[in-house]
Amino acid sequence: MNRISAFVVSAAVLAGLGSGAAIAATGTKKSPEVKVERLLARYDTDKDGTVTLDEVRQRVKLAFGKADADHDGKLTKVEYDAARPKASPAKREKTFNKLDANHDGAITLEEIEAKTTHRFAKFDLNHDGKVTRDEALTRLTEKAAKKAKKAG
Repeated sequence: MNRISAFVVSAAVLAGLGSGAAIAATGTKKSPEVKVERLLARYDTDKDGTVTLDEVRQRVKLAFGKADADHDGKLTKVEYDAARPKASPAKREKTFNKLDANHDGAITLEEIEAKTTHRFAKFDLNHDGKVTRDEALTRLTEKAAKKAKKAG
């Protein structure tokens, strides 16, 4: 799959939960429950029911390598956009700018790994180095509630 890791791109799998609690309760593809199952299916490579930072980093490195079309160790805006064709242009622009930490017009693996570590820590609620189904569900449900409150 030629896509930037959704775990890293907080606006993808781990954030952007739709427009509130109604969506969270529907079981749609944007509900926290469905997102947790997708997260586990994508990142729990050893199928032990948890996701480790190493599992996420492996996936990120693979996705980065596929997206880096010219293999120069950087993702240009063009390469990034090509790796996320389903995202809206506005979403791609916003996320690219967030990931490009030094604002040099390109995203490096190091920049993405820093974001990955930061995002992972927000999901690892008990700080044991693993994200469980319950931790992910708690975090995503909290984000949905916060987004609903902000929208409403």
